[in-house]
Amino acid sequence: MNMIDSHMHLGLADVDLPAILRRMDENGIEMSWLLTWEETDPPLKHLYIPLPPEPILEAHAKYPGRFIPFYAPDPTDPEAGKRITQSVQRGIRGCGELKVSIRWEDPVIEQYLEVVQSHRLPL
Repeated sequence: MNMIDSHMHLGLADVDLPAILRRMDENGIEMSWLLTWEETDPPLKHLYIPLPPEPILEAHAKYPGRFIPFYAPDPTDPEAGKRITQSVQRGIRGCGELKVSIRWEDPVIEQYLEVVQSHRLPL
């Protein structure tokens, strides 16, 4: 049986790549989805730690069989759709973690989800 960790952050709480690999090996986890965190105006600024896509793309390049890179730009960024498209071209394979405080009914979310769907990315 293959076990996949579908929610892992590289760089959060000082968790680095060797620590993630150790945790995976100790728990029989074959693969892990590495998720970003990007918010332009986080409501809890004191808890916000930006997690850009570059380190997870590097982790995936180094260990392609162990990590699946995800990226979720802030939907309020006017360049979000373009950034998703560029990230897919760079190897992003999913959209996550989307942590912004916006209602699903907001038109900006609808536009965002259209781009995500156009690339057939899991969210």
